[in-house]
Amino acid sequence: MFKKTIIFFLLIVIALSVYTLLSNLYLEWEYRQNVSSMQQSYMIRDSFSMMNPNSPAVPRPLRNYINYSVINLNNLPSYVKLNYSGTYYHNASKTGKDFTAKSFYNIKELNYISEFMIDDNRIIFHKVREKLLESEKTHEKKLLGIINRSNYYSEEPEQFLRTRFIFDAVYFPYFYLSDQQISWNSLDDKSILIRIAKNEKTMEYTMKFNDDYSLSSIVSEEFLFERNRVRFTANYSNYIRQNNFRVPTSMELLYEDSFENFTIFEANLNSLSYQ
Repeated sequence: MFKKTIIFFLLIVIALSVYTLLSNLYLEWEYRQNVSSMQQSYMIRDSFSMMNPNSPAVPRPLRNYINYSVINLNNLPSYVKLNYSGTYYHNASKTGKDFTAKSFYNIKELNYISEFMIDDNRIIFHKVREKLLESEKTHEKKLLGIINRSNYYSEEPEQFLRTRFIFDAVYFPYFYLSDQQISWNSLDDKSILIRIAKNEKTMEYTMKFNDDYSLSSIVSEEFLFERNRVRFTANYSNYIRQNNFRVPTSMELLYEDSFENFTIFEANLNSLSYQ
C-alpha cells in the first residue's frame, strides 16, 4: 500500500511538472506572437513623430532633459526591447525575491507587453504578466506561471498599465515629446506636469529632474486600482549612454495608498535594444 502511495504521488508530481512546462512554453509562444503582432501593426502605420525639443512650447526642464538624454534626434526607433532584474516585494510585510523581467514596447501606439519571473525559492516561482494592447489589457499574477492569483488581478488595469509604460519610457525618452498624445506645463525649474491622452482618457504625471538635467523621478496622479486609491512613483539613477540615448541603469517602483507605502521592485538594467 505504501509503495502504491509513493508511485501515485510521483505520478502526480510528474504530471504537474509536465503541465507546468507545457503551460509556460505556451506563455512564451504567446509572448513571441504578441511581439510579432505589435511589430507588424506598427510597420503598416506612419513613423513616430515628435516635437522639436527646442520649440518655445516645450517647457525648459523637459527641453533640457531631452537634449541631455537624446543624443541624435534622427531615425528614432519604432519599438524597444527592455530586460532588467532585481528584487521584487509582494507587499510591505514581505522580504524581497529575485526577479527578471522582459518587455516590448510599441512607442507610437503606447502599447506594451511585459513578463516578470519571480523566484520564491528553487522550486516555486510566480509570473506577473502585463499587456497593454488595443485588444487586451491585462495585469495578472500566476503561481508557477499557470494558476491565477486573484488578489493580483485587476478588472480595470488600463491606468496602471499606462503608468508602467510612462515610467519605462525613460528608456526611450523621445516619447515624452510625442506631439499627438502629450501636453506639458512647467511647475518650476526642475519639474513639469505632463498629460497623456489616449482613448478619451487623460492621466497626469509629475516629472522631476536633477541638476545635470537627467530625470530623477515620475509621480503618477491618484487613480483606482485593485479597489484602492493609489499613487505610483518611479525613481531613476546611475545614467549611462546606450546607443544614442542616456538612460538609467537603476530604477525603483514605489506604491502608495491610504494605508501603506512600500517598494514594489528595485531593478537594474540588463539589456536594451532599439529597432
